[in-house]
Amino acid sequence: MASIVVGAAVGVALQEVFTATKKGVPYLIKVFSSSASKKHKKTLNRLKPVIDEIYELSLGTSPETWLRTIQDFRGKIADGLRLAEDCDKTSLRKLHKKFSYVKKIQNLEKDISDFINTNLLPNMALDVKRLPNYSNQLNNLSNDMKDIASNIDAHTQEISLLRRQIIENSGANVEQQEWSLCVPNTPSFLVGFEKSIVRLKELVLDNTVSVVGVTGMSGSGKSTIASALCHHNEIKEYFKKNVIYITVSKSPNLRDILETMWENIVGGPKPGFKNVEEAHKKLQWIIGSRRNQPILVILDDVCSMSDLEKLTFEGDQYKTLVTTRDESIILKQRNAVPYRLPLLEEENALSLFCHWAFGEPTIPNTHDKDLVKQVQADCKGLPLALRVIGSSLRDEPPPVWKIAKNKLSRGEPISGYHEDELCEHLKTTSIDVLDDYAKQCFLDLAAFPQGQIISANALLDIWVYVHGMDWDDAFMVLWEFKARSLLELKRDPWGPGVTYGSAHGLSFSQHNVMRNLALYLAKQDNKIHYKRLYMPEKHYCNPSKWHTINSCKAQIVSIHTGAMDDIQWSQMEFTEAEALVLFSTASGYCIPTFLHTMKKLKVLIVHNYSARRAKLDGLDGFSGLSQLKTLQLERLIVPPLYDYLQYVRSLEKLSLSLCEGLGNMNRSGRDETLNLPGLSEINVDHCSHLEELPSEICSLNSLKMLSVTNCHRLAKLPDELGKLGALKVLRLCACAGLTALPPSIRSLQQLKFLDISLCGSLKAFPQGFHELSRLKKLDMRECCKLRHLSQTVSKLTSLEHVICDTKNQQHLMSICKANSTSKLTVEVVEESFSLDWLFD
Repeated sequence: MASIVVGAAVGVALQEVFTATKKGVPYLIKVFSSSASKKHKKTLNRLKPVIDEIYELSLGTSPETWLRTIQDFRGKIADGLRLAEDCDKTSLRKLHKKFSYVKKIQNLEKDISDFINTNLLPNMALDVKRLPNYSNQLNNLSNDMKDIASNIDAHTQEISLLRRQIIENSGANVEQQEWSLCVPNTPSFLVGFEKSIVRLKELVLDNTVSVVGVTGMSGSGKSTIASALCHHNEIKEYFKKNVIYITVSKSPNLRDILETMWENIVGGPKPGFKNVEEAHKKLQWIIGSRRNQPILVILDDVCSMSDLEKLTFEGDQYKTLVTTRDESIILKQRNAVPYRLPLLEEENALSLFCHWAFGEPTIPNTHDKDLVKQVQADCKGLPLALRVIGSSLRDEPPPVWKIAKNKLSRGEPISGYHEDELCEHLKTTSIDVLDDYAKQCFLDLAAFPQGQIISANALLDIWVYVHGMDWDDAFMVLWEFKARSLLELKRDPWGPGVTYGSAHGLSFSQHNVMRNLALYLAKQDNKIHYKRLYMPEKHYCNPSKWHTINSCKAQIVSIHTGAMDDIQWSQMEFTEAEALVLFSTASGYCIPTFLHTMKKLKVLIVHNYSARRAKLDGLDGFSGLSQLKTLQLERLIVPPLYDYLQYVRSLEKLSLSLCEGLGNMNRSGRDETLNLPGLSEINVDHCSHLEELPSEICSLNSLKMLSVTNCHRLAKLPDELGKLGALKVLRLCACAGLTALPPSIRSLQQLKFLDISLCGSLKAFPQGFHELSRLKKLDMRECCKLRHLSQTVSKLTSLEHVICDTKNQQHLMSICKANSTSKLTVEVVEESFSLDWLFD
């Protein structure tokens, strides 16, 4: 009977979630938390009189210890009722806080169920024998208690499933931008830029003008209007496909940018210029010799005169549009015209603000128009401020709007182009409304550079391992930041999004104003706590000049440099550091020599974002990292890892992206196992030189997730893959060279999710594949060569969800029709393979 109750409850709950999902994740959480709170209160209100009666019957007849136990339990019920009330009162905009309340409800209900089953019911059975006068009453109460415990178990299971459903939908529904010719799409709601676009179009098409400069403060919409101009019909018709969009930002790698321009203008592979001067000279000669070939190059966010000089050229119908905060660098260019982007006029500003605050272009009748206009007016027509403040106040009640208005009125108004004033305004309306945990998490964003696409797992790992947050709570903070427009989330369209406690394929980026705000607030926080030490730019070639007297106290350290060797690293000490984030733009990089002194280090991220992979040295420093939990390496040439990983036996996650040198993990060539007892997750992505997965990984008894994606040369998996007895997730997406799965895969009895999408060379499932008794989800898009598909899938009795393309749709749908009791769901995805997300 209990299993029937559980199944029915979960079925109804998931149907509610499915319906709610269509209205968005915030609404989903609203339905979820309301349902959890209501059922929790109903259960406790039913339980309370039963416990009270047991307590009355026990008075004077039971031991004092038993009475105290029941009394404590009554207090737990009272705490549970207060918890439900707090959950109901919490604003929906504080998504992660509301989510955490439901988690607490789940944990409390589990404690109550355990207490009933292991403590209360056994003691009541003894009371029946010891107190014959009350035997009938006690038996009735015991039956009531069993029924309540069954309902609690059903509700706890329901909550667990719904929590996972919310997280998976959060990752799966992240909005994506599409790119055309490397030009970002304009926002779906664009207002107030019409006159500016017309004026810029006239300047770009003017034969006497070669450089057009769009100037304005951070967040004024310079990048938005530049992308909108690229999509203007007259611009597209005149320049055809010869439009190049490049984000420059602070301290750019000019040689890489010039090589990219060569690829797009001249064609062919990157020539590998010796230096910037050679690249500029050769490009100028090519561009200057061409006739009647219109080209438009957008240089977004240029910060210095010297950078602009090296990235601009003269030629027939060759035009450059520059966005910058510094108007003076445009005035010094020959044949250049600056255009100062005006802030939005009152009517347009109000329309944009309403779009972000209410989802419509005007003030709804349900809101105080004067109050809304007062808050909007304090944004002073700055598009980013309108977006961030509007998003922060969405769905908030009138008292919150009044508080925001009062805070803004007390602060200094935005005047001219002073960035600190914007930071103060954004702080009062967007950061002060966060709880303390979320505020600290926001400060961590400044550890990552602006304009870069960063894996969401990098940020989540810091929150989990350094701040001690539960993974689900950390993800909800990330989602709250997205909802408040504090960062942008993007998803690889072929990735699974968020599943089984990992955000693989999910990435984030931040606007420079948001990063500056995080830096601004982190500096204020560090005056007292010294928790963070961030190098804001990569100019600091010698980190010792940046090192401060309080650096040794830093908990999170972020260093941004060019090429480094062991001599250049100064002898710094970070004895308290738990996270080290290293960014490089060089062809050679040495791990800091002070790494071995970081005894508390838990998170290490090394990210090279130059055009070429950098050779990584200095891994001997791993010898002191006894506490390291997660290691992420990106765009690097790594030495064989075996001899270095043996030092980090507490490692739980290993992520390698765009790396070379992974053919052998074992440098010594000895037949040894990897002694990493806690390693539960390995991610290998876009490692194009990987031809065979090292057999050493088969000794990892604790491995729960193995993800190998976009490794096109991978031709073989280890024969002993089946030894990974704890493996729950196996992702082999876009491994085009993989022709077969090893027969031992049948031994993966814990496997729940298998992704073989875009593995077009796979011809058949291995013999015994149907023995995977716990496999619930199978992604097999673009696997057109698989034979005997229907027979194999029909034997997987535990399978619940299959993702396929239209080619295999008919085969899989026939399985569902043949078996009316099948719980299999077939999700058909149109074939639309694209790499646009890489440039997003």
